[in-house]
Amino acid sequence: MASAALAQAPGLRWREIGRAAPEDEYWAVWVALDGCGSTFYRCLIAHRGAARVTIELHQPGATRPRRLHSGQRSLPADDEASARCIRELLEDADQAARTLLSPGGPQL
Repeated sequence: MASAALAQAPGLRWREIGRAAPEDEYWAVWVALDGCGSTFYRCLIAHRGAARVTIELHQPGATRPRRLHSGQRSLPADDEASARCIRELLEDADQAARTLLSPGGPQL
């Protein structure tokens, strides 16, 4: 489904840390470190005709993670169209991360 050759958010190098595809479900998780002690997690879950991608920020000393992005779409029945939809969801999430990490972007 998802490809490892996806666009990277500047300053974040996603590394896949897990994936599974039991029966009709699919999930994958990537992690990226920012060099300042914070950890970003990008999670993809596809199940029952829908896909969701989230990005969370885990900061040292924080009591819980902060959700930076969440996107969801219905998936078409066609596998190729579904893969394209998932790539777009991942690209949207990475664009949100790029915006947050860019100079002048919102303060984290």
